[in-house]
Amino acid sequence: MRGPFPALAGIAIAALGALTAYADELDGPLKAAKLWGGPFAANCTMPASIYNWYATITDLEGAPTITWFPGPEHPNNVYVVKAVKVLDDGSLQVTQELQRDHAISETVYAFRPDHSAFRPMSIHVKHGSIEDTVADKGVFVKSRQPTPWYVGCKS
Repeated sequence: MRGPFPALAGIAIAALGALTAYADELDGPLKAAKLWGGPFAANCTMPASIYNWYATITDLEGAPTITWFPGPEHPNNVYVVKAVKVLDDGSLQVTQELQRDHAISETVYAFRPDHSAFRPMSIHVKHGSIEDTVADKGVFVKSRQPTPWYVGCKS
């Protein structure tokens, strides 16, 4: 990481920095942050678990990937990024494919004004003819709990 946390002016954008190959209209800190990809977590002082997922952004064989780590008892979710769109409010809409079963997920990530953190605001998943909304307006649909903010952890 580029220094402790004063350099977090681009942390959320850095989290998705590997995606810039698919978002040519992006500029500035996003492109500068392409090489830094995490780890990120809601609580960096706690280990990865089903309640505290970690994420990394990497380049897997030329394709940007987002890997979510739900702890050692559960399989990692590795998503290959298919498309990125910058929305009018500055959030990013990311279309990604889960490697293990090819489910397609469309997630909108929001950023704190200082870009010190990011969070999924909506998550829609399609697997064949089955569609599911996991989160909407920053709230998990089933639990009614807010989606967490993810910050950069010291590696």
